[in-house]
Amino acid sequence: MERPDQTPGPSIPGAIALIVVGLVIFVPTGLCTGVLLFGPFVEALVQPHSTFSSEFSIVPLVIGGPFVFAGGYLIWRGARTILARLRK
Repeated sequence: MERPDQTPGPSIPGAIALIVVGLVIFVPTGLCTGVLLFGPFVEALVQPHSTFSSEFSIVPLVIGGPFVFAGGYLIWRGARTILARLRK
């Protein structure tokens, strides 16, 4: 009989699902945010006489930042769960 003070933790398949969903969110949004964030900087370095406005560098962080953070959190949570289950 299982004692009531011991609650079962998350399962390894659930943790793997968290990692997969996190990667599906993190990779595309991270690539898109990175390109939109660093693209103007690269253009300013390649073409020094072009007009460069640093105002546009905040837009990818505001729009894509929460999704990158959420995907990274899911990956971190899944990896942490797997490591915790393997240590038992």
